[in-house]
Amino acid sequence: MIAAQRAGSLTADISDSLNDALTELVRRGQRAGAVRADLVAEDILRLIAMLYSVLSTMDPNSDGWRRYVALMLDAISTGERQPLPPAAPYHMSEPDSWPL
Repeated sequence: MIAAQRAGSLTADISDSLNDALTELVRRGQRAGAVRADLVAEDILRLIAMLYSVLSTMDPNSDGWRRYVALMLDAISTGERQPLPPAAPYHMSEPDSWPL
C-alpha cells in the first residue's frame, strides 16, 4: 500500500510501457493456460484501479489488501479457487487523506 501511495499518476509514456508489459504478461499467462483466454491487458489496468480505489477503507498497516488481490486472481485464473485471506475491518480514513 505504501508503494501505491507513492506512485502518483501515470504519464503517457509510463502508461504505454505498462500496457505493453501487461499485454505480454497476459499473453504469457494465456499460453501457459494460467489465465482466462478472454482476458486483455486493459482488464488488468481496470482491476488495478479498482483495487487502488479501496485502499482508504483499510488500515495501511494491515494485510487486508491481500483478500482483494486473491479475489482478482481467482477472477482471472483458470485454476481451482483458493480460500480467501480474512477480511480486514472497515477503516474510515481521515478527510483529505490519501488515497481519496
